[in-house]
Amino acid sequence: MTSKRIYTLMYKDLEVLTFKANLKRGRVFFLDKCEHFDKAPYVFKNKDVSFDLKLMRFFNNRMIPLQRFGAKEILKATHSRNFLSLSFKGHNLSLSNHYWVKKGNEKLKYKDINFFENKWDDSFARAVLNDDFEALSHVDLNVPDVVTGGWGAKGWLYDKEKGPRLYKRGIDTLAELDNLCSH
Repeated sequence: MTSKRIYTLMYKDLEVLTFKANLKRGRVFFLDKCEHFDKAPYVFKNKDVSFDLKLMRFFNNRMIPLQRFGAKEILKATHSRNFLSLSFKGHNLSLSNHYWVKKGNEKLKYKDINFFENKWDDSFARAVLNDDFEALSHVDLNVPDVVTGGWGAKGWLYDKEKGPRLYKRGIDTLAELDNLCSH
C-alpha cells in the first residue's frame, strides 16, 4: 500500500478541492478545484502563492507544532511519522471551523463525525495534560486535539454542563481558556 493517497478537503458536506497526500513525508499536493471552491478557506485567496504552498500552509495551521511540549512523545505513542499524518487520523476535524478531510470515496457525512454535534473521547487530552504519553497508544485519535496549535500542553475536555472546553497546563495548574468553538 502506498502512502500517497487522494483526499478531498470538505466544508461540511461540500467538496472544496482534491489533493494528494504523502503522509510518510508530511506533504500535500493540490490536484483540482471542486464545484464548491468558493467555500475554500481564506488562505486560498492569496494569488501570489502556488496552490501546493497554500494547501501546506492550511494544514500547517491545523496540526500540533513540533515545538509543542511533549511533541516527540505524542508522535511515538500514536505511531505517527509526523503531525500531518496524526491530524489525518482524525479527518483533520477541528472545533474552530467546519473544514475536514475525506479519504478517496469515503461515504462519511459531516453530521456523523463533527465535534459540534458529536461528543468525543477526551482521553487524548487527559493523557497529554497529565504527561501520560504512554496512554496515547490506546486512545481514539478522532479528537480535536490533533489539530490544535500552540506550544504549550493543552487539550479539549468535554464538560457536561458547558460543553467542549480548552484547557492549557501551566506550571502547577490547569487553566480553562475561553470556549473557542464557533458553531
